[in-house]
Amino acid sequence: MRYIHPAAWAGLLLNALLMFGLIASVNSIPASELTDVDPRVFEVLRALQPVMFVLLSLQALAVGLIASKNRAGLVLAAVASFFMMPAGLVYLTGCVLSHYRWKYAAFAPYTGTYDQAEAVFPSAVAPMLLSFAGGGLVLCALCFSMGMANLGAILLGLGLTGAYLGMRAKKHPALSLHQRYFTVVPGIFADSLAIPYDIVRAATLYDDESIRFAVEPQPGQELTLVWSLLRVEKKSRRAALERLGSVLSAHQVPLY
Repeated sequence: MRYIHPAAWAGLLLNALLMFGLIASVNSIPASELTDVDPRVFEVLRALQPVMFVLLSLQALAVGLIASKNRAGLVLAAVASFFMMPAGLVYLTGCVLSHYRWKYAAFAPYTGTYDQAEAVFPSAVAPMLLSFAGGGLVLCALCFSMGMANLGAILLGLGLTGAYLGMRAKKHPALSLHQRYFTVVPGIFADSLAIPYDIVRAATLYDDESIRFAVEPQPGQELTLVWSLLRVEKKSRRAALERLGSVLSAHQVPLY
């Protein structure tokens, strides 16, 4: 379970609390007291109780599958959390983060600072995610003010998710170059990875947009890491490519 992100556990717990709270409510309130709510809504919720238990069980199963590096776990998590939106976004985000943790488990997540880096190239993704989050929260407020609570709740979840991912992306540059290693962020949900130069065997540039690194983290373990230059701010992409190529060349790593 070491690959499971805390957000997945928190989301699973949140879904369980909401589900049991909803079940307790619909079973404890007499029909005679339902003055503001259509009694048929409660009847439907009572009928769906077995389905709720199945969905929660599938979410727990999905966490187990992700922990065992089974890609089916991510698909199952998406399906099971869809019916618990927007609260299910916490769980789903945690599952996706967990998926990328084990996907890049061969590389060490970078947890240090960038003060001593030889070059740092900020992320172009962070501003986009934060703008998305801001727009979502503004629309959320408008929906609530207009009485569209359901849509507002979904936009609130999306806005908070975008804000979390944006702050996470802002914390780490898209590329940083250090004396013995470099760091890259291969995806929105991926950690910043520290790649020692001595495990890189070659690097290939495709369409001036992405670089495929042939790496060997352990003897005989040959892997490919794909990183997109588009993650770097547009004004700095050419400089980032030139600087990275120069540093790789200095460590006898060809950039094709």
